[in-house]
Amino acid sequence: ADDLGYVNSVDETYRLIAEFETRLTTKFSCFKSDKGFRNTGMCTRYLRSKNSFFTGVPFLILGKKVFNCQHGVDRTAGEKRKRKDAKEAGNKDFFFKKRRFLVQDTRKFDCKAQIKMREILFFSENKVVLLMYK
Repeated sequence: ADDLGYVNSVDETYRLIAEFETRLTTKFSCFKSDKGFRNTGMCTRYLRSKNSFFTGVPFLILGKKVFNCQHGVDRTAGEKRKRKDAKEAGNKDFFFKKRRFLVQDTRKFDCKAQIKMREILFFSENKVVLLMYK
């Protein structure tokens, strides 16, 4: 695979992600996945993408999957804030179990790294010849 990231199978993609993770000692977790991802049956809806290019070969986008870095955006920050506020606003008169002190409350650093996968089915036998006129 080159820098553009085009591969021929989903299994090869997962192998490349695992290689990348071991080389950089980081992990990527699935943030969002379409229902049709890894579904080799025919798609009932047609998707268009403004970022795709047309090479003359018709195609269908079967599904999308997005992976985020483990050091990405803290998605539970709101819940943590509510829990902390409730603990501080609680009654101080009763005895409660002492909790351990967390030096680092999160390992998130707002890392923007993402892996976006699209599973595309090409119909190579129906290639369209493009004619350019000036």
